[in-house]
Amino acid sequence: MAKYRKLGRNSSQRKALLRGQVTALIENGKIVTTEARAKEVKKQAEKLITLAIKEKDNFETVKVSAKVPKKDANGKRVKEVVDGKKVTVFDEVKKTILMIADAVNEQNAGVRVITEIDRQLDESAAELKNRKEAVPVGMLVLQMTSYGGKGCMFDELCSKARVCNGIAEMGLYNGQFVPKELVVACDPDFFMVSAPRQMATEASRNFQLEYFNDPALQGLRGLNNIKNIPDRYLYSATQNCVYAIKGIANAAYGNIFDMS
Repeated sequence: MAKYRKLGRNSSQRKALLRGQVTALIENGKIVTTEARAKEVKKQAEKLITLAIKEKDNFETVKVSAKVPKKDANGKRVKEVVDGKKVTVFDEVKKTILMIADAVNEQNAGVRVITEIDRQLDESAAELKNRKEAVPVGMLVLQMTSYGGKGCMFDELCSKARVCNGIAEMGLYNGQFVPKELVVACDPDFFMVSAPRQMATEASRNFQLEYFNDPALQGLRGLNNIKNIPDRYLYSATQNCVYAIKGIANAAYGNIFDMS
């Protein structure tokens, strides 16, 4: 017997639906939906609040996801503008943290997390602004071949890490397929791949081998410089994005940040 309601959707669609509705609930305080969806949303919201209470003083392990990015009719990310300044994904992460802190009446804990985020962002920026070499071009290679373009969290992480995101450089937005023809045209300085996982499937393990053995890619500079990046950095939409910046920078420049 299923432990949850499928809501008439496959797994990825169900997750996207619930994420959007939980976000709307936290942001607005209430939502209008079906009874079945409401029961599932209630479960997820209660888990999130319980986690926030349990881990409110542990900056490194709180896992609070940012809200679903707004997109226009073409699937391109829409950035809000406040007082003439574009609202970044980092702003959204901070906003979500403060909303969760407010929901559990732990406003001071939320402020402490935001302060630590800003401190680490400043630390990374100070180290990277002194780099004299050309900005390296990194190309993300994942089984999910439509992730990594303009407008996603990864693109902003690369910018903060002083790395040129090869997918965005080729003019692709997040959600657009990344053809190998553009990879060849980009000729990146290094490739970023998902670090091996203990529970990886055979298809997942074979994907990278088959991808990089493609004759069309032979001779590219980045084939001699393939870096494993943990998934928690590639998809980081939490306060741990500050560590993602350092992890991507280390892949590009060597171990300039202590990640121990």
